[in-house]
Amino acid sequence: MSEGAETPRRDDDLAATAARLSASLLEGVQLRVELFALELTEERHRMGALFVSALAAAFAAVLSVLSLNVLLLVWFWDTHRTAVAAATFAFYVLVAVGFALRYRLHRRRVTPPFAATLDVLARDRRALAGEE
Repeated sequence: MSEGAETPRRDDDLAATAARLSASLLEGVQLRVELFALELTEERHRMGALFVSALAAAFAAVLSVLSLNVLLLVWFWDTHRTAVAAATFAFYVLVAVGFALRYRLHRRRVTPPFAATLDVLARDRRALAGEE
């Protein structure tokens, strides 16, 4: 009879252990989802600020380029207007190519979004597989 009395207690211990394990797993999933949500919010704010800054810079650059071209053409209208127009065109093409190359370089160096979440999930996977 003593064996029969221990079976319900072992079942209770097993149920309590399973409940603690499932609670720990759910807590881990919740933390990962919260981290993902935080990174998503930060990335959205960063991209919004980057877009507004880029738009304002582009607008100011266009206006300044237009003003500079008009100024140079007015200044050299009687003597070298065609040369000034060609020179300013060539200069702005070189500037555009330089910024395009810089953009490509910057784009390659940026860490991907959600890198921290992916890192935590990879560590979790390795820990569950017994690799750590």
